[in-house]
Amino acid sequence: MTEWYYADRQGQQRGPVQTQELLALRNAGQIAMDTLVWRNGMSGWQAFSTVANDIVPPQPETTPPMQGSSMYEMATPAPAPAAPAPAAEASYSMYDVAKPVVRDDASDPYAAPRTQVGDNAVVVRGGHVVDAGFWKRTAAYMIDGLLLGIVGYAVQLPILLGAGLTSGSLGRGGFSAGMGIALTLAYLLPIAIQMMYYAWFHASEHQATLGKRAIGIKVTNMEGGRISFARGIGRYWAFMLSSFTFGIGFIMAAFTERKQALHDMIASTYVVDKWAYTEHPEWQDETLGTLTKIVLGLGLALFMLGALAMCAVIGAALSHR
Repeated sequence: MTEWYYADRQGQQRGPVQTQELLALRNAGQIAMDTLVWRNGMSGWQAFSTVANDIVPPQPETTPPMQGSSMYEMATPAPAPAAPAPAAEASYSMYDVAKPVVRDDASDPYAAPRTQVGDNAVVVRGGHVVDAGFWKRTAAYMIDGLLLGIVGYAVQLPILLGAGLTSGSLGRGGFSAGMGIALTLAYLLPIAIQMMYYAWFHASEHQATLGKRAIGIKVTNMEGGRISFARGIGRYWAFMLSSFTFGIGFIMAAFTERKQALHDMIASTYVVDKWAYTEHPEWQDETLGTLTKIVLGLGLALFMLGALAMCAVIGAALSHR
């Protein structure tokens, strides 16, 4: 039997259904001529109108009953009335609407390819989900922090130079209102850039900042879908709150059940592997990964060099007393 899949009005994949069920849905108005359908053997999703002629059963030809001319000739019997279908079997008439079967098992290797209908990509639930742990999130944050630091300095430097905040101007005129405005802009603009960066990328199609994409993780809502831009902004300010807790809000990601940090709990979000809630949950990576190890290793090396440099400066200062 041929199994069909179709996209409902909300853009969600439905199926599988048999050909008779598909026709019943069409007769009931659940499937329109422009509804996308798919079956095994088709190269891609097509409108129902393009395959309707192939699946509508041909009308049987009616022939007049034979008139028996002798006792040895048999007349064609009239068609018997259709018996009612047993209660345990499905009845397929034009008035029946087949109940769609929602396939939530993302690991089914025989599932039809998903289609994207509408603005949001299909979210596949029911498969195994790998939550991004503390170290992967730390590596992603280090990459994002480096990028945002470069952008922040690139924005701040022209503002400060344009306002005349150099040693020469400070010596001549001292502090002025223009310098105050410049300092305010130099402080607030990087924060605004960070807020837009995190909110926009987390609400994007990839659901991840550049650092998260490099590490292979993404941000989802509680149902596994994309978050809105507004929630992305709220999550950023919750992220700032986590930074005010002496890092405790971030460290929570290492101990909570779903690896949520404080700002995830406030914004109702998860950080998971990029293949979670997709058609291929088997592609998720539960290991740290090579790039994560490299980034963490470089971060540790820089931290140790900084600590050694600080110790050297303190030692030199004490020796000159």
